[in-house]
Amino acid sequence: MSLFLILIAWILVISGLYLIAEALVPIGTQGKLSAEIAGTLKVIGAFLLLGSLLYIWFLLTKYLVVRIKTKS
Repeated sequence: MSLFLILIAWILVISGLYLIAEALVPIGTQGKLSAEIAGTLKVIGAFLLLGSLLYIWFLLTKYLVVRIKTKS
């Protein structure tokens, strides 16, 4: 079960990195200003998502370390 949770956390981190890379690709919208605003919002959203995913991964790792230490 714990290996499954670690794999899910890594998948979420990798998907967050993918969203950041996707956000940095130029967006094909009508106006240049709206494209820049949309791109900026996507980058901010991707960094917020990645930050929350890293925090979740940290909490999960901390929980697993405490759980392993209490078992032994």
